[in-house]
Amino acid sequence: DIMVPGWQKRSLITPCFACPQPGFNMEEEVVDEDEMKHLETLFLLADGHFGLQRKLKTDDPDDVALTEDMGLFPDRDQYERYSNTCPATTEKTTCAQLKAAQMQNKAKFSRCVTSGVVGITCAQHSVFQWGGMVDMKSGEKFGLTDYALAGVLMALILVSTVVLTYDIACQDHVNLIRRFTENLSDTQFAGMHLEDVVSGMTCLVPKLHLQGHIANCQYRYSLNFTKFMGRTCGEGIEGTWAEAKQAGGMTREMNAGHRIDTLNALQNDWNLMKMHKLGMSLSPSLVSDHTKTCEADSLFVKLDHAKQNGKSHVEAWLKLSTKPVWNGKDVGSVYRMKEEKGLFLGQGKVLQELLEGEINDNEALDIRSTAPISLFVNRGLKLQAQQRMVANLLQRPDQTPTETLEASRQQHSLRVAIDKWRVEQQQHCPSLMDLVVDQDFVNPESEKLYLPSDLTEEQRDVHGLQRLVDVEMRLRKGEANDAIHCLRSALRDQKTVVVAKNKPQNFDVGTQRNIRSLQIIQQSQDKVTKHKLKYITCRKAMIELGLPEGDSMYPKLRDEDLQNKNMLDFIELGEGSREDSWLWRTGGLGSMSVEEKTQYDFEGM
Repeated sequence: DIMVPGWQKRSLITPCFACPQPGFNMEEEVVDEDEMKHLETLFLLADGHFGLQRKLKTDDPDDVALTEDMGLFPDRDQYERYSNTCPATTEKTTCAQLKAAQMQNKAKFSRCVTSGVVGITCAQHSVFQWGGMVDMKSGEKFGLTDYALAGVLMALILVSTVVLTYDIACQDHVNLIRRFTENLSDTQFAGMHLEDVVSGMTCLVPKLHLQGHIANCQYRYSLNFTKFMGRTCGEGIEGTWAEAKQAGGMTREMNAGHRIDTLNALQNDWNLMKMHKLGMSLSPSLVSDHTKTCEADSLFVKLDHAKQNGKSHVEAWLKLSTKPVWNGKDVGSVYRMKEEKGLFLGQGKVLQELLEGEINDNEALDIRSTAPISLFVNRGLKLQAQQRMVANLLQRPDQTPTETLEASRQQHSLRVAIDKWRVEQQQHCPSLMDLVVDQDFVNPESEKLYLPSDLTEEQRDVHGLQRLVDVEMRLRKGEANDAIHCLRSALRDQKTVVVAKNKPQNFDVGTQRNIRSLQIIQQSQDKVTKHKLKYITCRKAMIELGLPEGDSMYPKLRDEDLQNKNMLDFIELGEGSREDSWLWRTGGLGSMSVEEKTQYDFEGM
């Protein structure tokens, strides 16, 4: 208190000397410049840990903690009065797959008087804060976290900006101000106006835990997408729990007071070692970050020069607000890819535009038929897709009688559909019928439909099919866009089921479940193969219609292009140096106008 006026008296806990404290390591004046905003931001991290329990057993009621209210834990009598009257958690963590607040409230704590602890550390240096640890009785109530947070805020000389990261912050912050106002009114925190502090506090979710939340949370509570957060990850406390858990087997057998003294000594030793080695840790990080900053600046300059009017794009981006906004359905963010109308033209969208054009322009209608040409060509493309499906069914080895019967039924259905389509073809392209009748009609799955892409350029000129060529080219591009979109989804689904199958808990699950899981994996592989062949067929047809072989919008699909990274798994060795293939970078640009492509570049550059 003599060296740093305003710091907490009667404290045995080594504080974090690197976090901002006015009058000690920073000026008391408020920093107005955005570039220096991080210097006056206090980053706190809250988390529950269920490895520091205390068993329900006969103990010494006179055993009191000698370091009570001088360390991490609050005064026992005051805290017990609060925890006994603290209402249960009503906010459900429905958005998070982790659901920590509910998952840990299990019967496994039935023989424990203390199920674990809630701790508060500084998020950037992982140093435990004075008064920032409380015991849990049955689960991770938000009210218990509030008490620990209030103890930390009361002891610190607060700066203008406070950030709290918590794995369930999306639910915790909803009624945070109300809980501080109502629940803490009868405690030692009454009259300190801490509700005013938390009202201006930014609540976010640590980066790893955020992956278990829904998309809206990932934009609303992301450290990556919030200004002045730097490279803070918010996961530092997990490392402290790994160290503290080693003492869990010992402290769970202790009396209440002895346990408090032991945990205070243990966590304070952690703090002391952190402070001794903080300079050695921060110095190489500063050098590394400076190098990465230079590399990022160099890359940005290259991208700026590579894009036409790059400077104007940057100026426009700087005017956009980076704050997430709830629009009544989703969280809108400048970092969230927008599915703008017309930016991804699938086959159905292209067909709709063609039909509208033909209806509005009488000259675009075939005078020999009331059916639009675009509808006729689109049916032909669907027939080709049905042909590929039937051929695949017939070629499967070791078919059961049921599968053989189903393949025959599909083959007959295809025959009927082709015959019906031939009637339209005779109306639209009567000169092609001489080529049609020369075929063998026994196997409809291998029958050539004689769409423009089935003919040579010379044959198309002879039969006057230029109008059909234009229509098929546009529909093929839409079909290729659909194939790319579906192939991405199929690859993600395949990666998901394979990762699930390879989890240790799924190694020994019995023959029946193994066979079922292998069937699911095979089904996911069949979907990948289906959409892969669909794209290859579309691209081949477009090349026949005049698409350049080296077209950048629809490049050749190779087997290595089908590899994708699993963002929820551990990073593999060398993965950081590998770039995703064109399949994950394209946006179905083939059907866009120049203006649409420019807009797409602006949104996704």
